[in-house]
Amino acid sequence: FVRFLPAGPAAQILAAAVEENRLQRILHWVLSDRSADYVKASQQLASAGWHGGHQYQCLVLQITYLDQKNLTVNAMCRYVESLLPDACAFPFKEDIVVFLNLTRLGMDEEEAARKLTIFIRDSFLKAGYSRVMKGHWNLRRQYEQAMIAFRVGYEEKPDLWIYRFNDLALPYILSQATRQLPGEMLCHEKLLELKEIDGSQHTEYVKTLGAYLDNHLNAAQSAKALYIHRSTLLYRLEK
Repeated sequence: FVRFLPAGPAAQILAAAVEENRLQRILHWVLSDRSADYVKASQQLASAGWHGGHQYQCLVLQITYLDQKNLTVNAMCRYVESLLPDACAFPFKEDIVVFLNLTRLGMDEEEAARKLTIFIRDSFLKAGYSRVMKGHWNLRRQYEQAMIAFRVGYEEKPDLWIYRFNDLALPYILSQATRQLPGEMLCHEKLLELKEIDGSQHTEYVKTLGAYLDNHLNAAQSAKALYIHRSTLLYRLEK
């Protein structure tokens, strides 16, 4: 269809719109259909210029009820794509999903994030970011990473508006580890003994150990974090 249009700006704009809709359809299919043929999807993405050797990142923007009611979602998608021309943004379920082709953008993830930060903040949105991955085989998993980043991040720090999976991988692992068994049944028995001593003797050995590990075994920084003298910290560690 586009091939037979007369050359000129209007034809170029229409051709770009057709290509954009094609990307949206492919990516929407990959996310919505768990039985999607990834070989076929990869071939279709490659034919659209999104090649298997490119670097990709996914982010999920949580939109408000007001955005849905006022039908501003599509306008927001187009604005994201105007900021990052080699991005594909589309509504999915109750959110906006954005896939970034960082290779075509010629940016790393920090540069791309800076382009969107002000928009996310000023639009009162919240965003979950996946890791950057190469190729097409993990696109759905990148979407899941972005959703996990948002969910875990919002539970831990609801006042923030941007959550990155890389920053939240460990809390996610810990939450998964305790889905069937409580933490008391997974941790080392000696930690339980330490906790029992704290309860019976009114000590703070568990808290002290936690601060010592959080501060990378730095005694001075650990004492400062606990508001105690360094000699008190060393005494507790010896005990």
